[in-house]
Amino acid sequence: MKRSMRWSLGALVAVVVLASPIAYLSIRWKASHWLPRYCVSSIAEVFERDAPPRHLMFVMVDHYEPGFGDEGAAFNREWIDAFRAVSSAHRDSYGNPYRHSWFYAYDHGNEAVLADLSLAVEEGLGEIDLHWHHPRELDNAGFERALDEAVRWFAKHGALVAADGTPHFGYIHGNWALDGCAPFCHVTNELKILQDAGCYADFTFSTVGTSCQPSMVNTLYQATESDASLSHRTGEPLRVGSPVDGLVIFGGPIGLLLPRLEYGAVEFYAKPTPRRVRFWVDSHISVEGRPEWAFVKVYTHSAQSFDALFRDGDLADVLTWLQDETKRRGIELHYVTAREAYNIARAAVSGETGNPEAYRDFVIPPPANRTGLRCEPSAGSMNCQAVSRAP
Repeated sequence: MKRSMRWSLGALVAVVVLASPIAYLSIRWKASHWLPRYCVSSIAEVFERDAPPRHLMFVMVDHYEPGFGDEGAAFNREWIDAFRAVSSAHRDSYGNPYRHSWFYAYDHGNEAVLADLSLAVEEGLGEIDLHWHHPRELDNAGFERALDEAVRWFAKHGALVAADGTPHFGYIHGNWALDGCAPFCHVTNELKILQDAGCYADFTFSTVGTSCQPSMVNTLYQATESDASLSHRTGEPLRVGSPVDGLVIFGGPIGLLLPRLEYGAVEFYAKPTPRRVRFWVDSHISVEGRPEWAFVKVYTHSAQSFDALFRDGDLADVLTWLQDETKRRGIELHYVTAREAYNIARAAVSGETGNPEAYRDFVIPPPANRTGLRCEPSAGSMNCQAVSRAP
């Protein structure tokens, strides 16, 4: 056999060997609409690599569903106690403790849970945003009315609103079904309705196993509402100097980490490893034109994964490995909430440079409950007042 033919056959075998697991993963995890694009962009990055990051913003968004009634309230208190110990033991490069982003499920609404979470916010343990498996029968008008009711319920405990009563919140859609992308949601104008209600960014993705995953991966971008389903799937990347008009889709790391797909989940069934943490950092998600500020946004269902996160030590391991990896690379680590991550991204878009630590409150102010305020509707607005504490 001629040498050229042997080389050709060898190349063909190599392509088949490499392509087969990718094809399997693409079919198995419904990734055909984003995985090819990821592979092409990964090859391009070999030849057009950005400058390495100097600062890394880390946020874990939590699809938080602690349960109903007294049992749910008791579990939530146990959760807060367990988290407090982890938070106090882990500091970023500027001495900030790790703080959490509870995307509390409105359909699991438990007054006692929200009250205790708001006290945890006031204590400095994290911030509350909106997670919602909204009724699948809601149309655009019904969703708009129900969303207003949701914001008002959270505001009674100082969540989802600023100290002046203005609504500001991040969002995670239940079952990944944003903007009518799955049978769980029939709302086709969801992005605009969310934005009009005060939502600044969606934090639902990344994920696998559903066609809802956007085609634009490892990218911070703004989606433009088209009055039809799937408006979130594509958009304009956030870049320095460009206006931000649409709802920001704040995605997490996703891609090939053979023999599996990596999608930024930290769960009892998706255990963290140092290799996975390295992949998150390597994904280098950033605003175009500001590569020195990178973002890692991962997610969890911490109520369901409580034993793994706290008793097995997975959350502490993630933070330790992240601290070690950033130190090894000479990267400054910043623990941020979802709101703070968005603010820093917006600062990058506005052309800010230097240390992102200064931009945690750049556009969206802290929630009312950070300073002990609780809010009630009053003449079409929110009236926020301090809550008196029993001695």
